[in-house]
Amino acid sequence: MNIKGNIDIEELRAANPGVSDAELLEEYCRTYFGERKELKPLINAGVCALKGRINEKLQERREVAYDALLGIVNSPEYERFASMDDELKAFYTASTVYQMERGGHYPLIFEQIEYIDDYYRIHQQMLFYFRRMQLRLAKPLLMEAMTYIRAHKLTVFAVVQILLDCETGEKDKVALTLADLYLEQKSLKEALFVVSVMAENCSVDQRDKFEQKKAEILENF
Repeated sequence: MNIKGNIDIEELRAANPGVSDAELLEEYCRTYFGERKELKPLINAGVCALKGRINEKLQERREVAYDALLGIVNSPEYERFASMDDELKAFYTASTVYQMERGGHYPLIFEQIEYIDDYYRIHQQMLFYFRRMQLRLAKPLLMEAMTYIRAHKLTVFAVVQILLDCETGEKDKVALTLADLYLEQKSLKEALFVVSVMAENCSVDQRDKFEQKKAEILENF
């Protein structure tokens, strides 16, 4: 039975009449994972080569090199390998953040990292802090997020984009907590940005809370 790794169950049934779904699934998995095992060295080589090109551009420390990174990230090659590598997948967010930061008077996200894995660590650390916010842990623990943000010169664009893209629950709650933390730091523009962006991405039943928070922030301007 010749089964491709990407064929769907209906095609399998049509091509193999009389074979049970359990048998089809077993053969599907055996074929699919067998192919992946054979391709793994080629995939690893491709991922490493792509990361090497990204790291070279990061270490040039010039905006023209940073702009070239956008071409790499938007290529079909990148899309293909990003589906197989967590660091490449997360780096999509960095390219989005850079496009928001460039041309303004902000620290650029690419200036804060030398290698792609540096960004992945930032991404994962912010995910850790967002989950603390989701769980409403003690204030000193929540404030560690702001210390980390300042130490790594992360703009509010970076923080919000990571929140939008990361895998954490109750983002409405996280965003409101994050806005409060910025507000306590007297970072009113940042707090307003968090609320404004996340209000457009929250569930309808939470929008009143965001409007209330926005009004609270505006009162302090």
